[in-house]
Amino acid sequence: MKNCKVIATYFGPRRNKPNGVDETIEFWEKNVLKYEYDIDPGVDMDTIIVNHDFGNEKAREYLKSIDGKHTKRGVIRIYNRDWEEGIGGSFASFNKGFEVFINDYDYWFFTEDNVIMIHDDYYSMALNQFKNSDNAFICCMRAGAINHKIKHCDGACGLTSKKILSELHDRIGNLPYSKEPINNEVQNKIKLNDLTAFKSLVSEVQTTPNSWYYKFCYEGEVKFTNELVKFGYNISELKCDKKVAMWHEHKY
Repeated sequence: MKNCKVIATYFGPRRNKPNGVDETIEFWEKNVLKYEYDIDPGVDMDTIIVNHDFGNEKAREYLKSIDGKHTKRGVIRIYNRDWEEGIGGSFASFNKGFEVFINDYDYWFFTEDNVIMIHDDYYSMALNQFKNSDNAFICCMRAGAINHKIKHCDGACGLTSKKILSELHDRIGNLPYSKEPINNEVQNKIKLNDLTAFKSLVSEVQTTPNSWYYKFCYEGEVKFTNELVKFGYNISELKCDKKVAMWHEHKY
């Protein structure tokens, strides 16, 4: 049995922190890697970092410097996915990580880089719950993770199996993500590491159904696990009395 965690990352401008190359590198050093090195997930587990590569050499060199480093129970593996006009964000990175490393691992944990698992045994707890239930996905981001009008896991953060992911991939042709490109003006700002790049898109998240951000959230974050519900599977929140995840510096 082989286990992995896929962390989707991106070093460019964002609507939330960390914003831009320098701040993202600092965030990785002080937060993401700190916990990858110090926290025992409870199983042997490699960390696959899938970078949505917008062409910044400093970001590439940073990731190259940590490729192959040992974590508490495994190693770091880096994959830089093509920019592809900005499509899909984290959820296209989840899909690419699965497609590239599908034959290497049996169990898969997904998280975005600003949602960090902070307590020992989080993986083994989720894995045990997965194996001893009829759930297809164990949600791990925060309390109330699946209490939504459209049932799904926040951030698509959590654990499932190669078997479940393969069925999902086979049914729809990929793991769910939006195919909508970012508009050219914003793309140009991103490639210049302009920290205001996403400012014009922030208000679109909830209010404009045809916007890039709305599609990014609905076609990616929502559908990633809601498609499993549509197939008749159950998804469940991790049963744990600990706060296991940190979003930026807020524990859930």
